[in-house]
Amino acid sequence: MIGSCPNIEKMWAGVDEIAIDEHTAFAYGQFWFNAVRPSVFTSGCRFRYLHDIPVSGVYQASIFVGMLTAGCHAADVEGRSITTDRIGVPTLIALGEPMRFRTHFRAGQTCDMSGFFVEAEGLAPLLDDLQLAPLRGCRCGLQFRQFERAERLRAALLDLAANPYAGALARLYAEARILAAIFEIAIDLDGAATACPTLSRLRREQAERVQAMLESALADPPTIGQIAREIGVNETTLRRSFKQAFGVTIIDYLRDRRLDVARVLLRENRLTVAQIAYRVGFASPGNFATAYRRRFGHPPRSELRAS
Repeated sequence: MIGSCPNIEKMWAGVDEIAIDEHTAFAYGQFWFNAVRPSVFTSGCRFRYLHDIPVSGVYQASIFVGMLTAGCHAADVEGRSITTDRIGVPTLIALGEPMRFRTHFRAGQTCDMSGFFVEAEGLAPLLDDLQLAPLRGCRCGLQFRQFERAERLRAALLDLAANPYAGALARLYAEARILAAIFEIAIDLDGAATACPTLSRLRREQAERVQAMLESALADPPTIGQIAREIGVNETTLRRSFKQAFGVTIIDYLRDRRLDVARVLLRENRLTVAQIAYRVGFASPGNFATAYRRRFGHPPRSELRAS
Protein backbone atom coordinates (compact mmCIF):
# COMPACT_ATOMS: atom_id res chain seq x y z
CA MET A 1 0.00 0.00 0.00
CA ILE A 2 1.45 3.42 -0.92
CA GLY A 3 0.02 6.39 0.96
CA SER A 4 0.51 10.13 1.19
CA CYS A 5 1.00 10.45 4.95
CA PRO A 6 4.31 10.39 6.88
CA ASN A 7 5.82 6.97 7.69
CA ILE A 8 3.19 4.89 5.90
CA GLU A 9 5.89 3.38 3.68
CA LYS A 10 7.71 2.23 6.83
CA MET A 11 4.51 0.69 8.16
CA TRP A 12 4.14 -1.56 5.19
CA ALA A 13 7.81 -2.47 5.24
CA GLY A 14 7.17 -4.18 8.56
CA VAL A 15 8.32 -1.70 11.20
CA ASP A 16 7.57 -3.15 14.62
CA GLU A 17 7.38 0.02 16.70
CA ILE A 18 6.05 3.38 15.52
CA ALA A 19 7.01 5.93 18.15
CA ILE A 20 8.55 8.81 16.21
CA ASP A 21 8.39 12.44 17.33
CA GLU A 22 4.74 13.43 17.65
CA HIS A 23 5.20 16.40 15.33
CA THR A 24 5.99 14.11 12.39
CA ALA A 25 4.48 10.72 13.21
CA PHE A 26 0.83 10.08 12.42
CA ALA A 27 0.38 7.23 14.92
CA TYR A 28 1.88 5.63 17.98
CA GLY A 29 1.84 1.91 18.61
CA GLN A 30 2.79 -1.33 16.91
CA PHE A 31 2.47 -2.68 13.39
CA TRP A 32 3.48 -6.12 12.16
CA PHE A 33 3.75 -7.66 8.72
CA ASN A 34 5.51 -11.02 8.90
CA ALA A 35 6.11 -13.40 6.00
CA VAL A 36 4.62 -16.89 6.28
CA ARG A 37 5.27 -18.02 2.71
CA PRO A 38 5.76 -16.06 -0.54
CA SER A 39 3.09 -13.33 -0.80
CA VAL A 40 1.36 -14.46 2.44
CA PHE A 41 1.81 -12.49 5.67
CA THR A 42 0.42 -12.25 9.17
CA SER A 43 -0.52 -8.64 9.72
CA GLY A 44 -2.01 -6.36 12.32
CA CYS A 45 -1.72 -3.16 14.29
CA ARG A 46 -2.32 -1.53 17.65
CA PHE A 47 -2.51 2.18 16.87
CA ARG A 48 -3.44 5.41 18.56
CA TYR A 49 -3.54 8.21 16.00
CA LEU A 50 -1.81 11.39 17.07
CA HIS A 51 -3.27 13.96 14.71
CA ASP A 52 -6.20 14.62 12.41
CA ILE A 53 -4.68 13.64 9.09
CA PRO A 54 -6.07 12.64 5.68
CA VAL A 55 -4.53 9.61 4.00
CA SER A 56 -4.84 8.52 0.38
CA GLY A 57 -3.17 5.91 -1.74
CA VAL A 58 -3.62 2.67 -3.64
CA TYR A 59 -4.52 -0.75 -2.30
CA GLN A 60 -2.94 -3.43 -4.50
CA ALA A 61 -4.84 -6.56 -5.62
CA SER A 62 -4.94 -8.65 -2.46
CA ILE A 63 -7.13 -9.98 0.33
CA PHE A 64 -7.06 -9.14 4.00
CA VAL A 65 -8.83 -11.28 6.59
CA GLY A 66 -8.83 -10.00 10.13
CA MET A 67 -10.68 -9.21 13.30
CA LEU A 68 -10.95 -5.96 15.22
CA THR A 69 -10.30 -6.09 18.96
CA ALA A 70 -10.64 -2.35 19.72
CA GLY A 71 -11.39 0.93 17.98
CA CYS A 72 -12.39 1.18 14.35
CA HIS A 73 -11.16 1.80 10.81
CA ALA A 74 -13.01 3.39 7.91
CA ALA A 75 -12.02 4.17 4.33
CA ASP A 76 -13.53 5.14 1.01
CA VAL A 77 -12.42 2.69 -1.70
CA GLU A 78 -13.26 3.79 -5.23
CA GLY A 79 -16.36 5.56 -3.93
CA ARG A 80 -17.53 2.74 -1.63
CA SER A 81 -17.48 3.21 2.13
CA ILE A 82 -15.74 0.38 3.99
CA THR A 83 -16.19 0.59 7.76
CA THR A 84 -14.78 -1.91 10.24
CA ASP A 85 -16.04 -1.16 13.73
CA ARG A 86 -17.46 -4.44 14.95
CA ILE A 87 -15.38 -6.04 17.66
CA GLY A 88 -14.73 -9.77 17.29
CA VAL A 89 -16.39 -10.16 13.88
CA PRO A 90 -14.16 -11.74 11.17
CA THR A 91 -13.88 -9.44 8.17
CA LEU A 92 -12.81 -10.04 4.56
CA ILE A 93 -11.62 -7.25 2.28
CA ALA A 94 -10.72 -8.54 -1.20
CA LEU A 95 -9.54 -6.46 -4.15
CA GLY A 96 -9.27 -8.06 -7.56
CA GLU A 97 -7.33 -5.09 -8.95
CA PRO A 98 -5.48 -2.00 -7.65
CA MET A 99 -7.93 0.52 -6.18
CA ARG A 100 -7.57 4.03 -4.82
CA PHE A 101 -8.61 4.71 -1.24
CA ARG A 102 -9.07 7.70 1.03
CA THR A 103 -9.45 7.86 4.79
CA HIS A 104 -9.09 10.38 7.58
CA PHE A 105 -7.52 9.51 10.90
CA ARG A 106 -8.71 11.44 13.95
CA ALA A 107 -6.50 12.42 16.87
CA GLY A 108 -7.06 9.99 19.74
CA GLN A 109 -8.77 7.37 17.53
CA THR A 110 -7.57 3.81 18.06
CA CYS A 111 -7.43 0.74 15.85
CA ASP A 112 -6.39 -2.71 17.12
CA MET A 113 -6.69 -5.48 14.54
CA SER A 114 -4.93 -8.69 13.58
CA GLY A 115 -5.23 -11.22 10.80
CA PHE A 116 -3.46 -12.08 7.56
CA PHE A 117 -2.75 -10.49 4.20
CA VAL A 118 -2.36 -12.32 0.88
CA GLU A 119 -1.05 -10.67 -2.27
CA ALA A 120 -2.87 -11.61 -5.50
CA GLU A 121 -0.15 -14.03 -6.61
CA GLY A 122 -0.17 -15.81 -3.25
CA LEU A 123 -3.86 -16.75 -3.19
CA ALA A 124 -3.83 -19.42 -5.94
CA PRO A 125 -1.18 -21.59 -4.21
CA LEU A 126 -3.21 -21.50 -0.97
CA LEU A 127 -6.34 -22.60 -2.81
CA ASP A 128 -4.37 -25.32 -4.62
CA ASP A 129 -3.17 -26.69 -1.27
CA LEU A 130 -6.80 -26.90 -0.15
CA GLN A 131 -7.99 -28.17 -3.55
CA LEU A 132 -10.49 -25.29 -3.72
CA ALA A 133 -11.80 -23.30 -6.67
CA PRO A 134 -11.18 -19.52 -6.73
CA LEU A 135 -13.07 -17.72 -3.99
CA ARG A 136 -16.40 -16.45 -5.23
CA GLY A 137 -16.43 -12.71 -5.78
CA CYS A 138 -12.71 -12.23 -5.02
CA ARG A 139 -11.31 -12.27 -8.55
CA CYS A 140 -12.39 -8.79 -9.63
CA GLY A 141 -13.74 -5.61 -8.11
CA LEU A 142 -14.14 -5.13 -4.38
CA GLN A 143 -15.52 -7.67 -1.90
CA PHE A 144 -16.24 -6.56 1.67
CA ARG A 145 -17.87 -9.09 3.96
CA GLN A 146 -18.24 -9.61 7.70
CA PHE A 147 -18.92 -13.13 8.97
CA GLU A 148 -21.47 -12.89 11.77
CA ARG A 149 -21.63 -16.45 13.06
CA ALA A 150 -18.50 -18.05 11.62
CA GLU A 151 -17.19 -19.55 14.86
CA ARG A 152 -14.54 -21.76 13.23
CA LEU A 153 -13.21 -18.78 11.27
CA ARG A 154 -13.17 -16.71 14.45
CA ALA A 155 -11.28 -19.50 16.25
CA ALA A 156 -8.68 -19.71 13.46
CA LEU A 157 -8.04 -15.95 13.68
CA LEU A 158 -7.80 -16.04 17.47
CA ASP A 159 -5.30 -18.92 17.25
CA LEU A 160 -3.31 -17.01 14.63
CA ALA A 161 -3.12 -13.94 16.86
CA ALA A 162 -2.01 -16.04 19.86
CA ASN A 163 0.71 -17.98 18.01
CA PRO A 164 2.76 -19.57 20.83
CA TYR A 165 5.81 -20.47 18.74
CA ALA A 166 8.88 -18.76 17.28
CA GLY A 167 10.96 -19.14 14.15
CA ALA A 168 10.14 -21.82 11.58
CA LEU A 169 7.60 -23.48 13.86
CA ALA A 170 5.73 -20.18 14.17
CA ARG A 171 5.51 -19.92 10.39
CA LEU A 172 4.19 -23.48 10.09
CA TYR A 173 1.60 -22.83 12.80
CA ALA A 174 0.52 -19.56 11.13
CA GLU A 175 0.27 -21.25 7.74
CA ALA A 176 -2.02 -23.94 9.17
CA ARG A 177 -4.30 -21.33 10.77
CA ILE A 178 -4.41 -19.28 7.55
CA LEU A 179 -5.32 -22.36 5.50
CA ALA A 180 -8.08 -23.17 8.00
CA ALA A 181 -9.43 -19.62 7.72
CA ILE A 182 -9.35 -19.66 3.91
CA PHE A 183 -11.22 -22.97 3.93
CA GLU A 184 -13.97 -21.57 6.19
CA ILE A 185 -14.30 -18.46 4.02
CA ALA A 186 -14.57 -20.56 0.86
CA ILE A 187 -17.29 -22.72 2.40
CA ASP A 188 -19.19 -19.65 3.60
CA LEU A 189 -18.97 -17.79 0.28
CA ASP A 190 -19.91 -20.86 -1.72
CA GLY A 191 -22.87 -21.57 0.54
CA ALA A 192 -24.07 -17.99 0.41
CA ALA A 193 -23.93 -18.03 -3.38
CA THR A 194 -25.72 -21.36 -3.88
CA ALA A 195 -28.15 -21.61 -0.98
CA CYS A 196 -29.60 -18.11 -0.83
CA PRO A 197 -31.42 -16.22 -3.57
CA THR A 198 -29.82 -12.91 -4.50
CA LEU A 199 -31.31 -9.94 -2.69
CA SER A 200 -32.54 -7.06 -4.79
CA ARG A 201 -30.80 -3.75 -4.28
CA LEU A 202 -33.88 -2.38 -2.50
CA ARG A 203 -34.10 -5.32 -0.07
CA ARG A 204 -30.38 -5.15 0.73
CA GLU A 205 -30.62 -1.41 1.39
CA GLN A 206 -33.58 -2.06 3.70
CA ALA A 207 -31.59 -4.72 5.58
CA GLU A 208 -28.65 -2.34 5.93
CA ARG A 209 -31.00 0.33 7.32
CA VAL A 210 -32.17 -2.16 9.94
CA GLN A 211 -28.55 -2.87 10.83
CA ALA A 212 -27.80 0.85 11.20
CA MET A 213 -30.88 1.38 13.39
CA LEU A 214 -29.87 -1.47 15.67
CA GLU A 215 -26.25 -0.32 15.91
CA SER A 216 -27.33 3.17 16.96
CA ALA A 217 -29.52 1.87 19.82
CA LEU A 218 -28.17 -1.50 20.96
CA ALA A 219 -29.25 -1.08 24.57
CA ASP A 220 -32.79 0.10 23.80
CA PRO A 221 -33.59 -0.69 20.16
CA PRO A 222 -36.94 -0.14 18.43
CA THR A 223 -39.13 -3.21 18.01
CA ILE A 224 -39.17 -5.07 14.71
CA GLY A 225 -42.66 -3.71 14.15
CA GLN A 226 -41.47 -0.14 14.66
CA ILE A 227 -38.54 -0.68 12.30
CA ALA A 228 -40.79 -2.21 9.65
CA ARG A 229 -43.20 0.74 9.82
CA GLU A 230 -40.38 3.29 9.54
CA ILE A 231 -38.83 1.53 6.55
CA GLY A 232 -42.22 0.83 4.94
CA VAL A 233 -42.16 -2.94 4.60
CA ASN A 234 -43.96 -5.79 6.36
CA GLU A 235 -42.24 -7.64 9.19
CA THR A 236 -42.00 -11.00 7.40
CA THR A 237 -40.22 -9.47 4.41
CA LEU A 238 -37.96 -7.47 6.70
CA ARG A 239 -36.93 -10.51 8.71
CA ARG A 240 -36.28 -12.56 5.55
CA SER A 241 -34.20 -9.81 3.89
CA PHE A 242 -32.10 -9.30 7.00
CA LYS A 243 -31.40 -13.03 7.34
CA GLN A 244 -30.37 -13.26 3.67
CA ALA A 245 -28.15 -10.18 3.91
CA PHE A 246 -26.37 -11.02 7.17
CA GLY A 247 -26.87 -14.75 7.66
CA VAL A 248 -28.47 -14.31 11.08
CA THR A 249 -31.86 -13.28 12.45
CA ILE A 250 -32.46 -9.75 13.73
CA ILE A 251 -32.80 -11.01 17.31
CA ASP A 252 -29.59 -13.06 17.17
CA TYR A 253 -27.73 -10.16 15.55
CA LEU A 254 -28.82 -7.80 18.30
CA ARG A 255 -27.80 -10.23 21.05
CA ASP A 256 -24.38 -10.90 19.51
CA ARG A 257 -23.63 -7.21 19.03
CA ARG A 258 -24.58 -6.48 22.64
CA LEU A 259 -22.17 -9.19 23.74
CA ASP A 260 -19.40 -7.82 21.49
CA VAL A 261 -19.76 -4.39 23.10
CA ALA A 262 -19.94 -5.95 26.56
CA ARG A 263 -16.67 -7.77 25.95
CA VAL A 264 -14.91 -4.48 25.19
CA LEU A 265 -16.37 -2.85 28.33
CA LEU A 266 -15.32 -5.80 30.49
CA ARG A 267 -11.75 -5.57 29.25
CA GLU A 268 -11.67 -1.85 30.07
CA ASN A 269 -12.17 -2.93 33.71
CA ARG A 270 -14.06 0.21 34.72
CA LEU A 271 -17.57 -1.18 35.35
CA THR A 272 -18.94 -4.18 37.21
CA VAL A 273 -20.43 -7.14 35.36
CA ALA A 274 -23.92 -6.07 36.47
CA GLN A 275 -23.43 -2.49 35.30
CA ILE A 276 -22.27 -3.70 31.90
CA ALA A 277 -25.18 -6.13 31.61
CA TYR A 278 -27.70 -3.34 32.06
CA ARG A 279 -25.75 -0.88 29.92
CA VAL A 280 -25.83 -3.12 26.85
CA GLY A 281 -29.51 -3.91 27.27
CA PHE A 282 -29.84 -7.22 29.15
CA ALA A 283 -32.76 -7.56 31.56
CA SER A 284 -30.61 -9.09 34.30
CA PRO A 285 -26.97 -9.95 35.05
CA GLY A 286 -27.96 -13.63 35.14
CA ASN A 287 -29.34 -13.56 31.59
CA PHE A 288 -26.24 -11.67 30.48
CA ALA A 289 -23.85 -14.20 32.07
CA THR A 290 -25.68 -17.13 30.44
CA ALA A 291 -25.63 -15.51 26.98
CA TYR A 292 -21.98 -14.52 27.38
CA ARG A 293 -20.88 -18.01 28.30
CA ARG A 294 -22.74 -19.49 25.32
CA ARG A 295 -21.12 -16.99 22.93
CA PHE A 296 -17.53 -16.95 24.17
CA GLY A 297 -17.20 -20.18 26.17
CA HIS A 298 -16.42 -18.56 29.52
CA PRO A 299 -18.21 -16.31 32.05
CA PRO A 300 -17.96 -12.53 31.69
CA ARG A 301 -16.14 -12.20 35.01
CA SER A 302 -13.12 -14.00 33.55
CA GLU A 303 -12.53 -11.00 31.22
CA LEU A 304 -11.92 -8.66 34.17
CA ARG A 305 -8.30 -7.89 34.89
CA ALA A 306 -7.03 -8.17 38.44
CA SER A 307 -6.59 -4.68 39.83
